[in-house]
Amino acid sequence: MGLPAGELLPSVDPVHRSRWKMKNKHKLFFMAFPFLVVTFIFYYLPISGWTYAFYDFVPGIPLSDTPYVGLKWFKTIVSNPTQTAVRKVPTTVLYTETVSWLRCILAQV
Repeated sequence: MGLPAGELLPSVDPVHRSRWKMKNKHKLFFMAFPFLVVTFIFYYLPISGWTYAFYDFVPGIPLSDTPYVGLKWFKTIVSNPTQTAVRKVPTTVLYTETVSWLRCILAQV
C-alpha cells in the first residue's frame, strides 16, 4: 500500500519532517558536487585561454608584457582573400549537411 492521497511523507511531526528534508537535500548536493567540479574544470577553466587570441603572444614572455591587439588577427583572417579556410567554410557546411541528410534518408530505407 502507498501513502494516503495528498501526503508525500510518512506522518511525522513537523520538526522531524523538516530535518528529513534537509538531510536529503545535503545528500543530493554531495552527489552532484563531483559533477559540478568536473564541469568547472573541463568547461569553464579553458575559457580563460581565449584571452590569448586578443594579444600578440610570444612564448616565454608573460601575457601582461605583450601588447593588446584586439580583433586584429580576426580582421586579418576575414579580410585576406588568400585565406582558404574562411572561403571553404560554406562548402564544408554544405557537404556536411548533405551527407547528414543522406544518412538519415538511407537509414529509413
